[in-house]
Amino acid sequence: MLRLAAAIALATAAPPTHGDRLGSHSMLYLNSTPAQQEALFRATSEAGLKYLRMDFAIGLVFRWDGTDFSAVDRIDDLAARYRVRVLGVITETP
Repeated sequence: MLRLAAAIALATAAPPTHGDRLGSHSMLYLNSTPAQQEALFRATSEAGLKYLRMDFAIGLVFRWDGTDFSAVDRIDDLAARYRVRVLGVITETP
């Protein structure tokens, strides 16, 4: 009963004061499929979150066979379309 009372109190409390600071961390990568990337950006936007943290493996951009920004460009396009800011965590080395 105490848990139910706490849940009701939270549900009827004043609006949160976190503003635009909420975000999500994803298991999304530059080499995830375009469908997976779009689904996560859409879900982040629909949840009302402003930020999406994801790993940027530099080795997928600066490869041994040349530089390819197409994966980064796709992420930029999704971020603009869904109005979500990306917080990139740089991982790996080329």
